[in-house]
Amino acid sequence: MWIFPILLLLVQHSTGSILPTESPPEDTTISDERQSQCTKEFEEQDQQLTSLKAQLNVYRDKARELEMLLNYSNTMGERLWESYKAQTDFKEQVEKILMKEIQVQNSTIQLEEDQRQSFENRLNELEWQLKNRDLRIMEIETQMKHKEDRTRGYLKTFMDIIEKELEGKNADITLSTENSSERREIQASEQMEDLKEQADAKQISSDQQLKDKDTELLLKMVKEMKEQISKMEMQIQARETQMQSHDKSIRELVDQVNFLKRTWTGSCLPFTNSTDIYTIKLPGMGSVDVPCNSSVSGSGWTVIQRRVRGNVNFNRTWSEYKHGFGDLRENLFLGLEKIHLMTLLQPHELYIQLQHANGSTSYARYDDFKIGSEAEAYKLKSLGKYSGTAEDSLAFHEDMKFSTFDRDNLDCAKYFGGGWWFDTCAESNLNGIYYPNGTSSKRDGIFWGAWQKDNYTISLTFTQMMIRPKVM
Repeated sequence: MWIFPILLLLVQHSTGSILPTESPPEDTTISDERQSQCTKEFEEQDQQLTSLKAQLNVYRDKARELEMLLNYSNTMGERLWESYKAQTDFKEQVEKILMKEIQVQNSTIQLEEDQRQSFENRLNELEWQLKNRDLRIMEIETQMKHKEDRTRGYLKTFMDIIEKELEGKNADITLSTENSSERREIQASEQMEDLKEQADAKQISSDQQLKDKDTELLLKMVKEMKEQISKMEMQIQARETQMQSHDKSIRELVDQVNFLKRTWTGSCLPFTNSTDIYTIKLPGMGSVDVPCNSSVSGSGWTVIQRRVRGNVNFNRTWSEYKHGFGDLRENLFLGLEKIHLMTLLQPHELYIQLQHANGSTSYARYDDFKIGSEAEAYKLKSLGKYSGTAEDSLAFHEDMKFSTFDRDNLDCAKYFGGGWWFDTCAESNLNGIYYPNGTSSKRDGIFWGAWQKDNYTISLTFTQMMIRPKVM
């Protein structure tokens, strides 16, 4: 609209040198009014232009702030990813080292068992050989006894024959002379002595040969046994040295893991008999503030979820559930990544408190709670054994991935509201919509089905989930 007065002024200015300098009085008055109107419109347009420039500057500043926030968000995302990746790599490296050491240990134990079995087999073989040697000696002694008996029988028979011959000769021959008889007796006696000495010499020679042969065999066997035992002792000593080295390596690894548990895996256990906000350390994340609770079932509990009133919306995005949200002293969800890192290196207990709008309370407790990493969609990997008064409404969700409305694995989060380990769909959901009066029109409140006898119009008015390292 302001273009036409400007064009009119331009025409007037451009034609002013051609038109006569004197104009009718009425024309001059009209021209002054027109000029005043145009000046006023110019001023208004300048003001509008100035306002637009100011707004443009504001938008530019906001755009720069958004760009800085985006860059900061990208930088933090990269750092978090690098931290998570480093932590995952470290975990895999520790697991590989432990598995390798366990395999080496098992191989060493198997090798030693095989050697022990071989040694026992060899000892059994040597014992069998010794038994056979004893049987052989007994057999040789028996043979020697038989030979001695036979020799004695031969001598007796020979003596009987000689006596019979002497008796026959004495009967046939007359007593000629005393000297002849004596010579014959002496000769016969000498022959008997010679035969006896020959028999004894043969017996002694045979016994000595047998003894020498058995002694030589026994000495050879003893020597072989000593050599084998010496070799086995050296092998056992070498294996013991190797076992000591492996034991030392395993102890060092265990010490490293324990050091990491003490240094990195934080919990509220050190803050006994206290319910307050404390700082713990988590791997890849550093120092983290967490609410600790020592007023329920002992001390050392870390609160990971709490609902006390409806001033905090729990129908959040995946990113918000990952990093956590809320007030550490009131309504809160600590964050899936923190919970994963806390339950990563050691088993944890889970304690859940529940309360109706009418004031009745109950609890559920699990002795081996653990969730997976983000790559596993923070799966509810383990719950362990249940105990409590609320009955078990969480086992239905075990081994299920976490879901939110923007990352819904089973299209349940959009219907129920809030993030949870939904199956098809839920027997419990402690992150649903908060209803102060304790009732919901549909199944989107805070519920624990087993305690409510599957009455899903009931919505709990207080819940608290806590974890702590399991005391072995």
